[in-house]
Amino acid sequence: MSDALDSQFRDTDRWVRDTDRRVSDLDSRLDDLEGEHERLKSRFGYTEDLDHELRSLRDDISGLETTTEEVDGRVDELDDRVDTAERTVKRLTQHVRLLEGQIMAVGNVPPADLDTFTKDQRALAATMESGWDAADALLTSTLRTHHQNRVQRFHAAQARHQATREEAVALVGTLLSTPYNT
Repeated sequence: MSDALDSQFRDTDRWVRDTDRRVSDLDSRLDDLEGEHERLKSRFGYTEDLDHELRSLRDDISGLETTTEEVDGRVDELDDRVDTAERTVKRLTQHVRLLEGQIMAVGNVPPADLDTFTKDQRALAATMESGWDAADALLTSTLRTHHQNRVQRFHAAQARHQATREEAVALVGTLLSTPYNT
């Protein structure tokens, strides 16, 4: 189970890195558009390249929004799985404590032969092992904080990207509404 969560986290990290790279690429493209805007202001002429670039930018932003939704879904899914694992560990811990209390209450429990195991002992060992596996699958508070910080940084970058996009669209609107030869 811990391998599956590790794999999920690696996948999520890849998604976040890919999204960060795409945001950086879009920022570069916005810088290029601003340069193109300045060139178009200095020379009068053909603006269809800018329209094509704007359409391309809108497509990229749409893809980025879809990727963001997928990453958010994966983060929520991982949080749900961690919460489920925590509840399972708590339930198993309570069950083991109950069993220990019952054994102590009986008092005349025969000593266990550690060289041979009964069917019940094997079942108890399997239950304990699955509990330990569930405990191992949980994130430490440090790892959880690390991943939460990465998600917050991603959301901040996404907000900055949205603001830059809106500014670029406003600049393009200004350019398109400016009369020729002004």
